[in-house]
Amino acid sequence: MLFAEILSSHINVPSGKLFCGLDRPLTVEEFYHLSVLGWLVEMLQVYVLFLDDIMDGSTTCRGQPCWYLRPEVGMNAINEACLLKSAIFILFKKHFGTYPSYLSMLESFQEIAFLSETGQECLASETNVQQTKDIIVPLGQFYQVQNDFLGVFGATARTGKIGTDIQKNKCSWLVIKALCICDDRQRQITCNKYGQVEGEDAVEVEELFRSLKEKTENLDESER
Repeated sequence: MLFAEILSSHINVPSGKLFCGLDRPLTVEEFYHLSVLGWLVEMLQVYVLFLDDIMDGSTTCRGQPCWYLRPEVGMNAINEACLLKSAIFILFKKHFGTYPSYLSMLESFQEIAFLSETGQECLASETNVQQTKDIIVPLGQFYQVQNDFLGVFGATARTGKIGTDIQKNKCSWLVIKALCICDDRQRQITCNKYGQVEGEDAVEVEELFRSLKEKTENLDESER
């Protein structure tokens, strides 16, 4: 299989959305270099798609039969994907090797390729999904608790902002905790004045939250 055919204008690289290769009002030199860079990004995407189609058993890609399903290609598509990736870095050196930012640009391409490959390894794995939930959900809960707590009790000199979370109905964790431990009078104040735009209402709710903070140690969870 000729390498030029892999990059055929009728088959693989140009049949994507081509976001990376669009024209811009640039000088001739700028346009040339950015066009090359854009096509290298497109080539990297095709490399990923070649292998992804094989692993997923896909039949079509970008409106055409998958490359590996062509009778003259078959599983040679795996090696051709490797050739495509190698060509990216050869062309990268040829066109950008003298650039001061060459190394950082090259590392970005390598990192994107690596993340794409590792991401493919993680697809459709219930273990990976559960591990992600085990990490992300507690972090999200911690952020919510901390954000609500600092929005009311954080010192302005430290947080750099004047809290308006009570008026904007954004203290979800604090409100839930308050309703769990307040008496009937405090519950009525919370229900009637929390989330109201009037500053006096917000002050009263804040004072209520502060009194409840002194009453219970549950709010200390936000400082862990």
